[in-house]
Amino acid sequence: MAVYSVKLVDHRKSTAQEQAGVCASVQRVLGLAFVGTNDSIHASWGVGAASDNLVLHFVEDIANSYLRQRWPNMSVDPNAGGHTHSHGPLSGTELYRTRPAGPITLRRYGALAFHEALHNLFPFRSDQHTAFGGGIASAHIPDQDPNDVNKEWLRKGFASPNPQLL
Repeated sequence: MAVYSVKLVDHRKSTAQEQAGVCASVQRVLGLAFVGTNDSIHASWGVGAASDNLVLHFVEDIANSYLRQRWPNMSVDPNAGGHTHSHGPLSGTELYRTRPAGPITLRRYGALAFHEALHNLFPFRSDQHTAFGGGIASAHIPDQDPNDVNKEWLRKGFASPNPQLL
């Protein structure tokens, strides 16, 4: 039985209420991929470690990107709720509090985390928005839970870990 570690790293001075809401959303939605299996995930706030299977950085907005500290020339869709960038063996993911369309609700972070986790865990697949079953993997993430194909891909991704930007 594997318990996969998902570390949430706060770079935005989130309140305790925000942290609890985000963590619950991420735990619930990513956890759906493991229902009926012997494996699970555990999401928690803290400092990323090499032993974490997935590290998600939470920043205020694209202008305050943590990823750009490492990769200054990466491009990001200005309307994105999150972004993943990979270079060599290393993958980094960040989720934003605000974007031009307005703030992201706490319950939406689970769907965003799931979507970005697919990018992070399969860093060099160019067909991710279509090959991973549509739904939550789509370019425009619907406000819904992952479908069975999405869940299967997430389980495969966690089973083959890659180094995370800490």
